Amino acid sequence: MVQVNFMVLSSFASQLANGSPVLAGIFRGVKVEELPARLEPFFIAMEVEADPHEFGEHVFDLRMIDEDGNVVYENQIEANFEQRPDFLPSYMYFCGQIFVANPVEKEGIYRFDLVWNNETLAQARLEVAA
Repeated sequence: MVQVNFMVLSSFASQLANGSPVLAGIFRGVKVEELPARLEPFFIAMEVEADPHEFGEHVFDLRMIDEDGNVVYENQIEANFEQRPDFLPSYMYFCGQIFVANPVEKEGIYRFDLVWNNETLAQARLEVAA
């Protein structure tokens, strides 16, 4: 089984040399001056846990979807889960900057889905208000 322990949107995200996540400015919504609007780049950060038998390379799809079900943003995340001794789970921390190329046309709740093997593992919501 693969599961997501956390997935958040933030103004900045990184990772220390020891693997610890660094998050600054966690948010769930943005206010824009007018619509349509270009979103300022932001970060998404997550920790994904894989059971011992799921070691190896995996590809995840990250999608931003509007309330009508339209995909506004899509990207792939590649992860390699190491095989660990004593059948311990493996972890992957990911942080990446999101650039939504097209303007957001309307207010509403947008969601980020992390998809693996056609299954949505986690969702993070982004409220856009004008």
